[in-house]
Amino acid sequence: MNKHFIFIFMSLMVLNIAYAKKDLVESGICKLAKITPSNYPFKFRRIQKQYKKFVHKKKGSPLALWKAYLNLNSHPQKKTSNLKCSWNKFIATDFIFYHEQSHSLFKKHNKVAFLKLRDELFVSWQNALNREIVKSQPQAEKLDIMKIKHIPHGYGFFAKLTKLINIKPKGSSPSQLALRSAHNLLSGKTVFNALFSEKAKEHFLDQEVLQQSQCVLDKIKTLQGQNIWSEALQCVPQPSNLLLILGVYSSQRMYLIRDFKKSFFRYLNDSENLVASKLMDITSEVYFRLETYGNEYGAKTLYPPQLSSQVHSFKPYHFYSVAFIAQVLAKQGYEEKTIIHAATYYSRKYKKNIRNIGFFYNVLLMQSLNRGTVSDYKIVLREQKLGASFGFKL
Repeated sequence: MNKHFIFIFMSLMVLNIAYAKKDLVESGICKLAKITPSNYPFKFRRIQKQYKKFVHKKKGSPLALWKAYLNLNSHPQKKTSNLKCSWNKFIATDFIFYHEQSHSLFKKHNKVAFLKLRDELFVSWQNALNREIVKSQPQAEKLDIMKIKHIPHGYGFFAKLTKLINIKPKGSSPSQLALRSAHNLLSGKTVFNALFSEKAKEHFLDQEVLQQSQCVLDKIKTLQGQNIWSEALQCVPQPSNLLLILGVYSSQRMYLIRDFKKSFFRYLNDSENLVASKLMDITSEVYFRLETYGNEYGAKTLYPPQLSSQVHSFKPYHFYSVAFIAQVLAKQGYEEKTIIHAATYYSRKYKKNIRNIGFFYNVLLMQSLNRGTVSDYKIVLREQKLGASFGFKL
């Protein structure tokens, strides 16, 4: 375990003790301070105690009881707290399954039903955020979209740590040049910062990409077990363009929204902002809907059909983001072996780092060490390599 992650662990401990004190006398998810990846482990202890006390002697399905708990002390008419409330409802529901903790809250439960609720809560948060931005963000002198800086809001520490870990290669060999190209494509970012930020800006205002993304989302919401890749090609005839949607925009969770939405509202004109904002909302929703679809119909439905017997992860962004990198490197003329190495280099690094952080989370959450971001380590590495090979051959 290297010194960077020991420092992260100690920082999380200090932050969570401070956050926990603020929530001692509060009741309900909306009364808690804003839940973040940094404070979640200690927030969960509070949520767990509140929830078990709330459902004591109550009857109903786990899903119905969880919905009732989320609405405890939730007052939509109080606009000042609506954004934080919407966020806490969504992120708590998401993290409970992301960190594989549902067993400690719910006995027999339908995971897919909870994930579908998570997806609805995400859309509710998006709507609340859009209303808040219109109401509170000042307008500014308009800028070309490529001149709008990428700022990882709320993650300055992790952005600095990223620079320490992800140093740009300087060599002149084909291997080093390919690694440098991948580094530039990813904008040198990790999980805590929006990946592909510069590449994403190139297409944020593309009406065709927006329409194709909406078509992909609509299919995911209406299909019942069909293969997503095959069906999405009906929306996006060019496989390379589908990789742009699934590998760049929909591999971001809500990080592009977090880092760009307010800036775009300030610096883009109304018509440009409308396109960029919709594209962020749609493709981030695709991210979550894909995970839900895979849990309902099987992981194999999320990937190209020829790979259905080799894939097991419900998080296909690992595959598609690496496939996109490999496709770009192939167009630049690198050989297959060089491409496989370069396309998977930073993704392997990311998964190793997030696994280490997952160990710390599991300790803080007092659960088995082989949960959350730790449990799928080997599966993800294998699917990253499959993605690189697929992107090269595409």
